[in-house]
Amino acid sequence: MEPHTLFQQPTTEEIAARLRRIRRAKGWSLGDVELASKGAIKAVVLGSYERCDRALSIKRAIELTTFFDVPFSTLFEDTSENASPNTRQSAAKLILDLRALKSAPSSDRMYIDFTSWIITQRSDWNGEVLSIRASDLSILALLARSDCESVKTYLINHKYLLTGSNLI
Repeated sequence: MEPHTLFQQPTTEEIAARLRRIRRAKGWSLGDVELASKGAIKAVVLGSYERCDRALSIKRAIELTTFFDVPFSTLFEDTSENASPNTRQSAAKLILDLRALKSAPSSDRMYIDFTSWIITQRSDWNGEVLSIRASDLSILALLARSDCESVKTYLINHKYLLTGSNLI
């Protein structure tokens, strides 16, 4: 029996791809980085890190993330558009229908309780709908011992989550 892991470590290739994504998000070529850093970061070296041809030390990773003005943790968190549903939701808003949740069966008590907690935390007393964040969906998935996509599907199927076809 294989032991369960609590989390998945990023691969060196994923870290390298994130480094490249950070640079491109700034709109910089490898040469631009070398110029902007006044030669402190050589284009050929940065390219080697991005291709995984050269090992990236922690010290150098800190220097690079400082130069790019992003948190060091960015290298370890997948924030790409291709990220799994567990780590990043699409840009589409997730809107819970509180009216539907009020008439939910007791078997869905977890969703009701969690929604009540969110409303209280945010002091969002609108009463009919509640926008939820990707992090809220992740917590719901954790509570349901499921994944985000399954929870989202469940909420849609039970008409707790408003979609294009049932928006107010």
